[in-house]
Amino acid sequence: MSELLKEVKVDNSQISKPVDDAIAAIQSSIDEIPDNYNVTADLAPSFVRDIGADKVEFKFKKPLVIQKGGSYSIESLARPELNLDLIIRLPKVLFNLFKWFTFS
Repeated sequence: MSELLKEVKVDNSQISKPVDDAIAAIQSSIDEIPDNYNVTADLAPSFVRDIGADKVEFKFKKPLVIQKGGSYSIESLARPELNLDLIIRLPKVLFNLFKWFTFS
């Protein structure tokens, strides 16, 4: 059985360092943004256009957690393309819970 598993198991050794480096770069970029940084439409014009807003202003809050998830995290990639799921946990202060109770 172990010989059969060796034939079908995906070797992650060649991709793990580049993937970990990419995640570290994302984390580092986010860490460079000060918490409560005031973001305006001038800083994120594509975001404003994509959400269809005329004016946007908000304060940046850092994610509580950024980590690997999905099939890559448990070393069970099943196809040649690399798909990486990132788990990003946002602070509760970003969500207005009362909005969820008023839907129709």
